[in-house]
Amino acid sequence: MEGSCSRSKYSSPPDQDFLPKPYSCHKCGRLYKHNSSLKRHLDVECGKPHRYICSICEKGFKQKTNFQRHNSTVHGRCWKWGWKREDGL
Repeated sequence: MEGSCSRSKYSSPPDQDFLPKPYSCHKCGRLYKHNSSLKRHLDVECGKPHRYICSICEKGFKQKTNFQRHNSTVHGRCWKWGWKREDGL
């Protein structure tokens, strides 16, 4: 479906879920498979306040993509120059 906010059922191939996670955060101890993921965690997540708050349920998010995915999957809204429901309402 073109223009949809829908997303693949899996974020990564299932066999990658078992790869070792050698990169750890020195602040909170979270583990990551890739150094770039640890860097993103330190830059925008670890110890930072939520930057995006859902206007419907008030759930907070630190990353815009997670906020958008939440609105699409939980509330059926899609970001297309403003929040709109996928059913057009």
